[in-house]
Amino acid sequence: MAHALADGLFSLLRAQHRQNSAGDSASVRRFHFVFLFLHVLLPFFIGAAIYILWRSQALFLFTWLRQVGLHAPMLALRAHFAGVKHLVPDFILYSLPDGLWLYAFTALMGFIWLNEPNRYLRLFWNLLPVFLAVGSEFGQRFRLIPGTFDWWDVVSYIAAWVPAVVSIHVFLSRTAERTPPGSSPNIFHNGFANFNTPYRHVRSLLTAIGSRAKKNSFREEAKHARQSRFRSRPV
Repeated sequence: MAHALADGLFSLLRAQHRQNSAGDSASVRRFHFVFLFLHVLLPFFIGAAIYILWRSQALFLFTWLRQVGLHAPMLALRAHFAGVKHLVPDFILYSLPDGLWLYAFTALMGFIWLNEPNRYLRLFWNLLPVFLAVGSEFGQRFRLIPGTFDWWDVVSYIAAWVPAVVSIHVFLSRTAERTPPGSSPNIFHNGFANFNTPYRHVRSLLTAIGSRAKKNSFREEAKHARQSRFRSRPV
């Protein structure tokens, strides 16, 4: 009787633990989706809205909008908000969108690589967006790539990158407190479960391609050998 009661109590506690773990995992997922919305999607779409409403239609973004059939809605939005363009500072018109996109790019890279055990590789992915942005700006300065160099763009890039990195380490590090033991604090972790870094992913892919090519080569050699033996038989 006591043994059966103990087994029943243990089963009840184990079921309760599984239920709590499932609830904690759902809470972590919601926490991460909130981060992605606030720090990736929202700044990206705000930057795109500034371009669509008030920037020149000669930019590539408008060519893409025409190709996907959004030219008419875009013109209606521009006409609706044209009256307030003169109230918008030049910094918001010409520098803020790029800063917002850099913020979103940095936050996304930091989020994806948050669980990377190699801190140098994690630092590389955190620094990559600002290096690309500032490098492209100085590339315009020295006429290496088309565009107009602007110091305000450089300032906006750096001013956007710093809070993005801070938000990654402050906001996402708290997920460790909500993460059940034995599970990953990053919702993207399962996508990288077999490949901790892209280099391993690429290496595994190339290895698989090489193995398949080697098998095909062996098959072709065996086929040629059979054909040669067949031709060499006396008639």
